Amino acid sequence: VVDLVSGLISTFAGGGSAPAPGYGDGGAATSAALTNPTQVVLFTDPISGTSTLYVTDISQGRIRRVDVSGANAGVINAFLTPSAVCSGAVSWYSCGADPGCSVAFDGSGTGFVSGSFCGTDFGGTIVSGIARFAGGSVVAQVAGVYLGTAAEGISARNAGFSSTLALALDAVGNLYALDASGERIRRIDGASGRIDTVIGTGTAGTTGAYSRTTVRTTG
Repeated sequence: VVDLVSGLISTFAGGGSAPAPGYGDGGAATSAALTNPTQVVLFTDPISGTSTLYVTDISQGRIRRVDVSGANAGVINAFLTPSAVCSGAVSWYSCGADPGCSVAFDGSGTGFVSGSFCGTDFGGTIVSGIARFAGGSVVAQVAGVYLGTAAEGISARNAGFSSTLALALDAVGNLYALDASGERIRRIDGASGRIDTVIGTGTAGTTGAYSRTTVRTTG
């Protein structure tokens, strides 16, 4: 954490050597072990006003949460952990280096998570996708399915992703997903649930810092 007034920096989570399988869950965040954290997302509940920091760790294959305020401030716990069990309609599987994982929230506090999923809604096998979550459980498929396509304008639930490294939402509820291996950024319409590409062509290229991007917009 960097204090923007004093300029001083301090450790908020990680730096410890707590062993597997918990890596320090249930204790002080500064005593926990973080192996390869790639993203932090701070969420403030619009109803309770309490804040939580979510940390993705691709080497541990998990997402963790640290209470920033409230009675358990400074305590770290597992949010989603790897599972070898694929049961039901939607199951979280893991957060690996590829496809990666991410957490994002819309203005009402609804949470979205990307990573590896399985379950019948995702086609019965392990795929890269996006789901909506409540509490500590994924509850509904949002995007991604086995043998999904990169077609434009289809339901996001029928789309295929090579990876889902990062998520973001805009002010009107559209969800953006970085498909790094697919060489594009995709947008899921918050009203219709349909997906389209907003940046990229699906082919990797390096053509200069100020080159024109391929941008698609919808009316």
